[in-house]
Amino acid sequence: MTTINKDKYKFEKYNPIYKILFQKEKAKLIKIFPKSQIEHVGSTSVPDLGGKGIIDIAISAPKNQINNSIKLLEKNGFEYKIKPLDKKRKFLQKIKSYRKKQRRIHIHLTNKNSIIWKSLIALRDYLIKNKEAREEYAKIKKRQ
Repeated sequence: MTTINKDKYKFEKYNPIYKILFQKEKAKLIKIFPKSQIEHVGSTSVPDLGGKGIIDIAISAPKNQINNSIKLLEKNGFEYKIKPLDKKRKFLQKIKSYRKKQRRIHIHLTNKNSIIWKSLIALRDYLIKNKEAREEYAKIKKRQ
């Protein structure tokens, strides 16, 4: 397992590479989950927001396929992280190198009808449309 120094992840201004990195991951994930919805979420999904360079990806899966989906993601290099307080979302991650820089890829695996899915999509869409909210969110992210 690759480790990463958390201190290296400081807030960065928005970079169009985030969209490209997501598209590369999505192309691989579609092969694993051809019938699932796969969305770029989190701060790197919002142009002009910036963030810590983590590519957050939400994947919808039927409730009865969640455990099988975890196994498929693990076979493809993702590590399942148990988060006992978050029963509606399964969290997986992996570290990849892109152009000599390490990037974390986070998967938020949930059901499309869950509040988690709806919240991830709604926050992204709201921040894309609302410059003032985006600026306030950036201030919060910089303090973390």
